[in-house]
Amino acid sequence: MCPDTGRARLGYDRARILLGQYGDGLRLHQLRHSAATHLGDANTSANVIMAKTGHRSLRSVQRYVKPGLAAVHQATEALSSPYATSQWW
Repeated sequence: MCPDTGRARLGYDRARILLGQYGDGLRLHQLRHSAATHLGDANTSANVIMAKTGHRSLRSVQRYVKPGLAAVHQATEALSSPYATSQWW
């Protein structure tokens, strides 16, 4: 049991067995990749994804962090506000 969420956690071996029985060819690595991709889609920072996945290099995590047009627009708006501009000078 996870002490934070109260959810049951599977060990690696048990999860692999269950995926073999019910996963239609899925592998744990695919699920790990999918989870990191979902975190990137949710605008989770690359540093948090690195911590969650155990990657040591930002370069390894870049494939998961693909900001969409809305995220780029939001960043542009944040930089164009009077408060943000005054902080740069």
